[in-house]
Amino acid sequence: MNICKPALSDKFLLDEIIKLKNKYDCKIFIETGTHVGGSSKIASNFFDRVITCENYQPFFEMSKENLSSIPNVELHNKSSIGLLEEIFPLKERVILFLDAHGADDFPLLGELKLCKLNEIKPIIIIHDFYVPDSMVMQNSHTMYIKLVITI
Repeated sequence: MNICKPALSDKFLLDEIIKLKNKYDCKIFIETGTHVGGSSKIASNFFDRVITCENYQPFFEMSKENLSSIPNVELHNKSSIGLLEEIFPLKERVILFLDAHGADDFPLLGELKLCKLNEIKPIIIIHDFYVPDSMVMQNSHTMYIKLVITI
């Protein structure tokens, strides 16, 4: 099981997210792909509400343990598509941190299509646009072109 540093432990990324939060007055941070809860825990220090999901059961169990004492974090055991279908449409401006992926699962296009379908305009941050060793992302340039055309 690959446990790595939380995405938001990257100071540059966190600083940029905080700038966006302040500029657009975002109170809610939505993260798809909780992993073990590190980024959600960091985000909880800056946002009124953190909504996050993890559908890989071993990571969900670790996240539950790591986040259970943080009252402004809502952890869901479901796919990113399932979470977004449940919580959209949102009236508030949110930061949507798209980081859900697995070895054979890359729901990014579906996540973005749900944003369009629900006519919401979140601040979207895509993390892990290219996932090393993933068969899905062998050709990241083709994926990017497809993304621009279809959304």
